[in-house]
Amino acid sequence: MNAPLLSLENLHVAIGGRDVVRDLHLDLHPGERLVVLGQNGVGKSTLLHVLAGLMPPQAGEILLDARPYAALSSRSPGRPKNDLAPTGGGSGVRARGTLSPRAAARLRGLLTQHPGDAFASSVLETVLCGRHPHLARFAWEGDEDRRIAQEALAQVGLADYAGRELQNLSGGERQRVALAVLLAQSPRLYLLDEPLTHLDLHHQIALLDLMSRQAREAATITVLHDVNLAARHADRALLLFGDGAFELGPAALMFTAERLSRLYGHPLRALRDDEATWFVPEMGNGEAQ
Repeated sequence: MNAPLLSLENLHVAIGGRDVVRDLHLDLHPGERLVVLGQNGVGKSTLLHVLAGLMPPQAGEILLDARPYAALSSRSPGRPKNDLAPTGGGSGVRARGTLSPRAAARLRGLLTQHPGDAFASSVLETVLCGRHPHLARFAWEGDEDRRIAQEALAQVGLADYAGRELQNLSGGERQRVALAVLLAQSPRLYLLDEPLTHLDLHHQIALLDLMSRQAREAATITVLHDVNLAARHADRALLLFGDGAFELGPAALMFTAERLSRLYGHPLRALRDDEATWFVPEMGNGEAQ
């Protein structure tokens, strides 16, 4: 098997004095799809923000392509800005390089729950923002960057929207533009926080199928609420219980009525046919809804 794209060693993440995960070990390889499940407020988004380098963990190490990278919030003013900033003391032994924020951004990208659009811009101008980690300092986007951005728009079904104003789009269309930004960034690790927000069923399935195709050469970590869609687009699952406890394993073992009932604090029933298993919540009388 290839070397891990992402390695988490003894990772401890907390928010507001409450543990999200403690002592998490994970190796994620190219071609793998990991879904993160849990009730509202357990810290799923916080975990993704830590993996994206937007905030530091309480403890542990995060390795991206076998190299550590520091959270943006922990970067000191005097830290070197080259792609591989040296770490360690003055022993004379060359220390393992730490990825700079720019170098890390070329390897991993984050789709947040609520992508912002503070400035008026066209759809194409917005998608071109995904190319910034690949540009030299003070350089403008070139023809190749525009080609990549146009291709990203085509992948999300918005090829004809390049000249439209972002602020005039619907919520679902903006969500697809946000995904196009991430595709234009061309990372090897996709961090997706509720990517199905505002999307109708057709575009939900299309997005998950698209990300499964991207995962053939990259890896994905996706926060989802729909357990049935998650079960069909995951190789492994990370279940967060809200107190630092978690379960991590192959999707076939994690997606059971017993585990999901405990995870969500409500009884679920598994309904099976020849092709799939569906999880449905039980009503008060014990019947499936």
